[in-house]
Amino acid sequence: MDNTRFIENETFHQSVLIQEQDDQLQSLYGTARNIHDIATTMRDEIEDQNMLLDEFGEHTDCTSNRLEHAMKKVKYIIKANEGAFSI
Repeated sequence: MDNTRFIENETFHQSVLIQEQDDQLQSLYGTARNIHDIATTMRDEIEDQNMLLDEFGEHTDCTSNRLEHAMKKVKYIIKANEGAFSI
């Protein structure tokens, strides 16, 4: 009779331990899922930011080229008029 009671008691304890492990694994899965969702959101945000930075870089390059062209015109005008205002 003692063996039967011991086996029943051990079986019960094992069932409790398995249930606790299942609960912990479920919690761990939830945490991992949250981390995955956060990482996915971060990836999407980084991709959006990279696209904005690329567009900004293109606009900056265009503006820089226009400014460089304007500066060449100003230098040409200054050079062409160097002797015109001599006293």
